[in-house]
Amino acid sequence: GRARATAGDFKPQEVANFFWALARMGVTPEARLLEAIQKHATATAGAFRPQNIANFFWALAKMGIKPPASSALLEAMQRQATATAGAFDPQNVANFFTALEKMGVTPEAGLAAAMQKQAVARAGEFQPQNVANFFTALAKMGVKPEASLLAAMQRRAGATAGGVLLPQDA
Repeated sequence: GRARATAGDFKPQEVANFFWALARMGVTPEARLLEAIQKHATATAGAFRPQNIANFFWALAKMGIKPPASSALLEAMQRQATATAGAFDPQNVANFFTALEKMGVTPEAGLAAAMQKQAVARAGEFQPQNVANFFTALAKMGVKPEASLLAAMQRRAGATAGGVLLPQDA
């Protein structure tokens, strides 16, 4: 009731936080609230920051919500993610792509390229879990990693492995 009535007043961070909290509690919003929030998020997509996008999509994926490939929400958020790709941190990159994969969404080519470029630029900050999640999502979506991304992440994996040789490498 009240949340649906005020959905248009939610700021992007509030949308993301609200849906993140619902998902963590295992609650799926009623259809009318979901529709109202999706419409509002679509209309305000240009104000969403990378963490808002990643958290909102993580929550939708966790709830099992899969917008159609042609949905206005998906198109608007992919545009915004592409435009703000340079501000995504490694966890946001990994979480956003994991969420898209779980929703059955293959990212638009421009978004995939922008996120891979950002991953290369910030490869030194990727934790092993971020690398694993990002590459798992790319593989499941059928997105072939660019050569620069493969090289950067292999260097990062080598650096985080501490230079320890595995028995099969000796």
